[in-house]
Amino acid sequence: MGKITLVTGGARSGKSSYAEYLCKIQNNNVAYIATAIPFDEGMTDRIKKHKESRPKEWTTYEIYEDVYKSIKDISKNNQTVILDCIGLLVNNLMFKFNVNYETCTIDKIDEIESTYKIKLSFLLEK
Repeated sequence: MGKITLVTGGARSGKSSYAEYLCKIQNNNVAYIATAIPFDEGMTDRIKKHKESRPKEWTTYEIYEDVYKSIKDISKNNQTVILDCIGLLVNNLMFKFNVNYETCTIDKIDEIESTYKIKLSFLLEK
């Protein structure tokens, strides 16, 4: 198994820039999995700036959900994979259920949690 580096931090703290820097200094074949959904003008602008900051040689995959279906193939074809960002990926899953998390039942929360575990299990695989 290859090396995994997890870059954490708050919203707009520079996680993406730092991860990109780490990949640039390795100077190898990079795939960039972008999980942000351009839901308004501000996010559209942020996504545009992210795209412009990446080297043109990198392959970008815009995958908003179900990353588990394609990450193995992407990993086979690239020495380095950036998944940006896990928080947005989980957020996408949460909004897909379209429930009020403050008032939904425990059974519904269990169902949602089970779905998360299945769809995000690729993060734990060896």
